Amino acid sequence: ESVDNRSGELRGIMLHDAESLDEPFVVFARRGRLYDDPGRKKLFLRLEEGEVHLGRMGKPRHDVLAFDAYDVDLALGGTLELRPESERLLREYTQSELRETIAKTRAEGGFPGDALVEYHERFAMPFVCVVFALLGIPLAVGPPRSGRSTGFIMGIFVTAVFFMLLRSGETLGREGTIPPWLSLWMPHLILGPCAIYLYRLAARERRFAPLDWFDRAAEWVAARLRRGSRPA
Repeated sequence: ESVDNRSGELRGIMLHDAESLDEPFVVFARRGRLYDDPGRKKLFLRLEEGEVHLGRMGKPRHDVLAFDAYDVDLALGGTLELRPESERLLREYTQSELRETIAKTRAEGGFPGDALVEYHERFAMPFVCVVFALLGIPLAVGPPRSGRSTGFIMGIFVTAVFFMLLRSGETLGREGTIPPWLSLWMPHLILGPCAIYLYRLAARERRFAPLDWFDRAAEWVAARLRRGSRPA
């Protein structure tokens, strides 16, 4: 239920064994703590003040065992493999570690494209929701005859365009074709002004002309489909 940030103690713990179908059991504990055994490369969870509820398939009753302390072996594939520092993924780095990696790579005469992209991505991605929110309002506003289909389809289209720009920018940024910071902010800089423009049109109760064209095209296609489905 909760974790003490200072001590790392887990509180209000529930564990369920999903592998034992014939004899399933559930463990409840007031608190617990994770421990590692470097010698055996194992990780286990020590639970305190709890109960083990044992059941059997086809039988209505179950057994309850109370305990003061109970160790659960967290056998992740049998052993806990410790990954060397050199094999850590960039997304696992903190911002300070990324800055150190960038500075070290530059000092060695290299181009830290991957680290720069990861670094700036953490600043750019939170603003995606702002761009989508500004785009969503004008796309949702439309004449009653168009219904919700136009806004829905345009929303999918805009999302696809955004992530195409983002992935293309990431590739260009890693290669150094464009500055890495620009590669992550490029979708925002392209779609952001469009979102503000559409939002201002919606505030003035006006609509973007291409959306009306899309409505008319959708109505024409729907009319042709209805005409083709009529019995001869």
